[in-house]
Amino acid sequence: MPRLSIIVPHRHHDARLEATLLSVLENRPDDSEIIVVHDGSYSDPYSLDDEVIFIAEQPASNTLQLLNAGLMASCSPAICVLLDGHTVSAGWSESPLDRLLGEETAAVAVS
Repeated sequence: MPRLSIIVPHRHHDARLEATLLSVLENRPDDSEIIVVHDGSYSDPYSLDDEVIFIAEQPASNTLQLLNAGLMASCSPAICVLLDGHTVSAGWSESPLDRLLGEETAAVAVS
């Protein structure tokens, strides 16, 4: 079981999603899974399905519905939600994971 699920709800802006995915794949924490839930509009032109779990939902799905589908697919004790267009850098998940997995903390917000 992965230690961290990274969920990216995606709607329409492929360039923003790809920037987020690039940064996550380059700075991927050990023992994590990446889940992209989209509204059926993303076709995975880079064939990332061996590194990313893609879930297609209904075209009319809103961000909350996409997020819920990602939560249902995740299988780790810690979950990070990244909106498409946000990027991460090296070590981005270490401190929040330490807090989430080491204490009785329910949520950590990182800016």
